[in-house]
Amino acid sequence: MRSHNLSNINKRVQLLSVILLFVILSTTHSLALDRAAYVGNSFLVPLQIDPEKEVGDRVFGIDLGYFFEENWALALSWDFGIEGVKRVGLGIGPQLFLFKDATIMPYLVGKFLYELDPQNDIGWRFNIGGEWNLVRVTNLDNLRFYIEIGASQLFSQTGPNPFMIELFRIGMSWNF
Repeated sequence: MRSHNLSNINKRVQLLSVILLFVILSTTHSLALDRAAYVGNSFLVPLQIDPEKEVGDRVFGIDLGYFFEENWALALSWDFGIEGVKRVGLGIGPQLFLFKDATIMPYLVGKFLYELDPQNDIGWRFNIGGEWNLVRVTNLDNLRFYIEIGASQLFSQTGPNPFMIELFRIGMSWNF
């Protein structure tokens, strides 16, 4: 059992290393773009609606994004449950920023979800959010604050398919 857990941890560390390398190397593509990528962390509080209504397990997330157009990014999130079931999962999908070069930028993001632990379930997430450039407060053009609301659902292999309203996902990111 212990070797199985170490094997899973090693696979996760390898995947995260590849993702970070991809984001770092992606900056060479973005000569004409305002920003190439972002790395951030977030905190999520969901409200489970179905099968029974209850506040879901809080989640800590590592968020990565790669801009392939001025307003379009490929968003990747690595989520870690910090209470309850302590789920570990990945989310990947497009992110559309509705404005460009604004202090507050609203966006839409849709993601395909894949839960790694405790079981291999798939699902979806759709969020509406806003990003605030903190340059007026911090004099750092690269630091952004963001908040999202939305919905998600996992399709479980062994039980009910939980549907959740994401009350808020709040975080900070560094853009380069």
